[in-house]
Amino acid sequence: PKLNIYKLNTDGSNSSYLDKNGIGGVIRNHNGDWVLEFCDNIPTQSILSTEMYALLQGLTLARLHNLIPIQVKIDAKEVITILCNDNLPFANLSHDRRHLLGMLHDPQLTHAYREQNRLADKLASLGSLLEGTNDIVVLHNPPPFVEQILEEDKLGLPRFRLTP
Repeated sequence: PKLNIYKLNTDGSNSSYLDKNGIGGVIRNHNGDWVLEFCDNIPTQSILSTEMYALLQGLTLARLHNLIPIQVKIDAKEVITILCNDNLPFANLSHDRRHLLGMLHDPQLTHAYREQNRLADKLASLGSLLEGTNDIVVLHNPPPFVEQILEEDKLGLPRFRLTP
């Protein structure tokens, strides 16, 4: 992000063998340095709802810690479409997010390819493995298992996806 702007990445994880989905996210400063991360699990539901819930948690934490201005990057294009349009079937889901976005001075929501969202993806996967539900874990220092990804992101190293 630009000078003095924070960046929020969130993700949802749908586990095929667990009865819960994971959510995760990370907020970094303009240098790419870690500010905080979160992960949690929620009862199994659609991946779209899981992605929306991950975004809600990330926006809530940004507001709680006054991390403004902030830009938001997620890998779920559907969530961006829902929040940027008046999509009646999802009006209840999007109301809280729109309210929080307004409180955060309406940051731009942009799409991040999966390769650009690896850190949030790792945290969402961790969230699905946590015991209990709805006990959000917030860390202010990066755990060892994400340090390499964090450093690669800071350096802007490219990540490629191989397709058949």
